[in-house]
Amino acid sequence: AFAINGDILFHTGHYKDALVQYDLSIKYTKKVYSIMDQKMLILLYLKRYAELSDFAEQVMDFYPNQVGPYFYKGYALLKQGKWDDAINDLSQANLMGGSRNELSPSVNALLAVAYFKKNDKTKSIQFHDAAIKLTGAIADAKNDVDEIWSDYKLWKTDIEKLNDDALMADSSNPFYLATKSRVAFLDNRFDAALNLITRALESGGKIYPSIIGLAGDINFANKKLEIALQYWKTAKDMGVESPVLDKKLAQKNYFSE
Repeated sequence: AFAINGDILFHTGHYKDALVQYDLSIKYTKKVYSIMDQKMLILLYLKRYAELSDFAEQVMDFYPNQVGPYFYKGYALLKQGKWDDAINDLSQANLMGGSRNELSPSVNALLAVAYFKKNDKTKSIQFHDAAIKLTGAIADAKNDVDEIWSDYKLWKTDIEKLNDDALMADSSNPFYLATKSRVAFLDNRFDAALNLITRALESGGKIYPSIIGLAGDINFANKKLEIALQYWKTAKDMGVESPVLDKKLAQKNYFSE
């Protein structure tokens, strides 16, 4: 019952309450991996990176053959600036997942970023190229890679190409539209970014913290401070834990992540 309640809360954007239900379910039994996977995804959504890396390591003890915990831990460590530790876990995820796991494109995309941060251009290009190849014709995979690289403001030309391909497959997907809006935002094309993020929100994006937070940034860029503050506060209320978000709200100004 706890897991079912958690799923309902998750799919309606009530992430903090979903975490409570999943924790109760996990306390009762650790035999259902999908519940742990959902918790890791929520922690990623809410930018709770230290908590995510710790929990992912706990999941590894129960499910050492699952790619997910290594992926999430590596993702969290990368966001914390721990390049070498991130590479260790992501390399293990890559070894376990090979080329067929659904997380493989994202794993390679993160490894490309990690090696870029370490100024290892050869390995960064190697994993960059592998990430693109592994997306194949899968629109979600293309957008997953896009979200990672746009977050780090890397490889804009590739982001745009992958995003165009994804939108051709589904022109109303809120995540794909949000990625396109982020690219426009980073290019200082604020009118276009506002149009795109509005479409993303209208297409179901209002329950996703990353889209809500981005809507705040884009509205601020368009000199709509009160609307920006509303979106930033909504992201905070949803459970996002970010010093940058707190700074935006406190100083009523935009700051880059």
